[in-house]
Amino acid sequence: MTGLAKTFSGSLDGRYPNPDEAAELYRLRALDVKALQSKPVITLADIQALDRLGRFHIANESFDKCDAEAQHALRHDAHHSVRSAVVTFRPARSSNNGAALAA
Repeated sequence: MTGLAKTFSGSLDGRYPNPDEAAELYRLRALDVKALQSKPVITLADIQALDRLGRFHIANESFDKCDAEAQHALRHDAHHSVRSAVVTFRPARSSNNGAALAA
């Protein structure tokens, strides 16, 4: 479980980040998402450690790697953007599938 961006965001005490802090927040979020995407299965605990945009990225790019509890949480997320990403999610096609279909 990572949650670097969520922890950093919490340290801002509700104020908007300055440009340097915003850049750091984006960097930490990217690390969080990349770490989860490298896992074979993304769990509910993993999802709960993310901030809203982190959950959006997982729902948008890696929904198929989530277990049933994580998928349920993303489908019922408080934020519309996360729920919308679930609805529009399409798994990435691997180049091997295209070759198999052509054969």
